[in-house]
Amino acid sequence: MRCRVGFVASLALGLIGCTGDAPPPAIAEHDGIAVSDAYATVSAAPETSAFYCTISNADARPDTLLGVESSAGMAMLHSVVTVDGRSSMQSVPRLEIPSRGDVRLRPGGYHVMLADLPAPLRDGDTVEIGLSLVRAGTLRFRAPVVTYTDLAQRLEQTDREHR
Repeated sequence: MRCRVGFVASLALGLIGCTGDAPPPAIAEHDGIAVSDAYATVSAAPETSAFYCTISNADARPDTLLGVESSAGMAMLHSVVTVDGRSSMQSVPRLEIPSRGDVRLRPGGYHVMLADLPAPLRDGDTVEIGLSLVRAGTLRFRAPVVTYTDLAQRLEQTDREHR
């Protein structure tokens, strides 16, 4: 009985430690750069999708995202720009990741367009992504494909937890 009570108490304390301002788990890390909240969306059109994530920099030096590659097709870093009430996508050649800061690729802001897909991405698929940075090199990982509704819920929860 004592063993069970000790185990339950340890489990409860461990769960308490999992709440609060802990950063989301990283799916790729190197040289102070960590990638988390990485998701691709179900194809809106047969040959396109989008990829979103958070890139965090724990180092005292900034880094720069120079490019993105994907097994799903062509990957291009974009930003949404609004002029006179009209929004459009604009290609971004590079993106600075500030020292001891992060950059959040989100709908309506910075994001990666995936184009020329060989097949539409479906909920539950995964895509291979490579983020090429000046200092940290290329971080490679697999990102799950989720519906846009699921993406919005996951990112809203993460952003709310880290305000």
